[in-house]
Amino acid sequence: IRTRFQTPIQLIGGGVHDLNFDEFIRSLSDALDRFTHLGSGYTLDRILKCTVHILKYRPLVGSSYIPTPKKLAGKHAIVNPQNEDNQCFKWAVLAGLYPAKDHVNRISNYRPHENKVDWSMLKFPVSLRHIRQFERVNTEFTVNVYSYEDKDVTPVYVTKQDARSKHINLLLLIDGEKSHYCWIK
Repeated sequence: IRTRFQTPIQLIGGGVHDLNFDEFIRSLSDALDRFTHLGSGYTLDRILKCTVHILKYRPLVGSSYIPTPKKLAGKHAIVNPQNEDNQCFKWAVLAGLYPAKDHVNRISNYRPHENKVDWSMLKFPVSLRHIRQFERVNTEFTVNVYSYEDKDVTPVYVTKQDARSKHINLLLLIDGEKSHYCWIK
């Protein structure tokens, strides 16, 4: 019988030499023990294939201003806060909650509303993994985040909260190592 075992993901800092092979072997051994102790009665004869996937980890966090791609800018559906700080998530959320009538990309339109939302649990720039906690505290609205890269729009964070009175869709623009949240009207 053929079976498949997987080990937990390891985050490594400096390079491949940081891989913990002892942990890798221990995880495989534990998986094999669980398989045989669940009553399969099988013993390991040989390993036919072992694949190691190594990927560059690039956490998605919003930072400072990135221009809207021309293809999207012409649609007039994106409000792209022109911030110089690392708080584009804040400005994009406020743009969605309190839309400006004129000069929609200016941060000055949203500063009067800063204290109407609880940002205390966030560290700027905001990573996707902190949005769920942000939604738990701010119960009046939900947030989804999409990315736009190479002409493709992909959901990268979808709320698990029940429907609320307001919903905000954000777009995460990515330019190399830099990324930036915008509000999708």
